[in-house]
Amino acid sequence: MFIKQQILDIKSEDERTEVKRELATLAQLAHPNIIRMHKHIFVRNKKTVYQVMDFFERQTLADFAENLPEKGNHFGTYTELTRQLLEGIMEVHKQDLIHRDIKPGNILVRQTDTAGLELKIVDFGLSVKINTAYSNTYGTPGYMAPEIATGAKADARTAIFSLGVTLYDLVSGNLRKGSLLDAETLAVKLAKAVTEDEVKALCVIDSKSLHDVPEQYRKQFATILDKCLKYAPADRYKHAGAIALDLHLLTEQ
Repeated sequence: MFIKQQILDIKSEDERTEVKRELATLAQLAHPNIIRMHKHIFVRNKKTVYQVMDFFERQTLADFAENLPEKGNHFGTYTELTRQLLEGIMEVHKQDLIHRDIKPGNILVRQTDTAGLELKIVDFGLSVKINTAYSNTYGTPGYMAPEIATGAKADARTAIFSLGVTLYDLVSGNLRKGSLLDAETLAVKLAKAVTEDEVKALCVIDSKSLHDVPEQYRKQFATILDKCLKYAPADRYKHAGAIALDLHLLTEQ
């Protein structure tokens, strides 16, 4: 077991009640691609919570990608990890929750005894109910969907944007150690963007930048990422299952 301490920005008793309700829902999540949380304990000023969860000896997706060989075809590895990531996200959304901080650092990967890969989504401390308005700007700059800053309601499409940034930085090769590509990831560039036009320009995906995707798949993969990264939520994929279907159709060609 692993115990995590988290201090929450709770301003009222109503917020505390809602947080407890959401944590109770998280404790019921049982899925191979989600870290299992068994219980939570509020202490002290009722803003500090201890979460008891499964221990998962692993490395983050960022660390995993960084340690991949500079040369070689990693596309099969990426598609398998993406499949597992989408499965986990779909399960979260089925429970009427949104993970507001999808990023490589909150995705854990380890090798299995059978030489396969196992992925777990972690850090659900920023999760909220679907259609909840943002009262604060939570998340990680560069991975947050543009609407977060406007106080818009969260739905599945909010997490789709974060997923798109994560997948782009993975398949572009920007996370790999020793990469000769642009030193800044898309997430870093988005964190520096100020205007709507700057964000939109960065989120137009050039298939030539997908260095770790086989050439025959690049245009279609770029189309998938482009739809994930649309500025307006209404223009993105509505749910992770639609992305999984498009990726399956792509790789089965």
